Amino acid sequence: MEMVDCSFCGNALAAGTGKLYVKKDGTSFYFCTGKCEKNLIKLKRKPRRVRWTQEFQQIKKMDTEALKTREVKRKKRAELDEERRRGKRKAGKKEKSKKVKKIKKSVRKKALRGKKR
Repeated sequence: MEMVDCSFCGNALAAGTGKLYVKKDGTSFYFCTGKCEKNLIKLKRKPRRVRWTQEFQQIKKMDTEALKTREVKRKKRAELDEERRRGKRKAGKKEKSKKVKKIKKSVRKKALRGKKR
């Protein structure tokens, strides 16, 4: 038996699995799940516009390696934020400037209070 690909998502179908859908005009479609069948036939969606299909990923160059690197970057950012909250890592320039602005603001408020009295 030869391996066939799902007509919608592009996943390989093992022999004896999935559905074969044939239109009246003779065109045939292979589906791995009901989700793929519903998206193509009932909802009339195009695989290149649905994010979880292989065609979309090829067009937008969103291969699995790129997704993994994004996840790694997110985790690193989260770890840095956590370290900054705990005080283990020094604050960046933006955070320092925010702290300075808060201090200046509190000094101004105190000065204004002193003038009113």
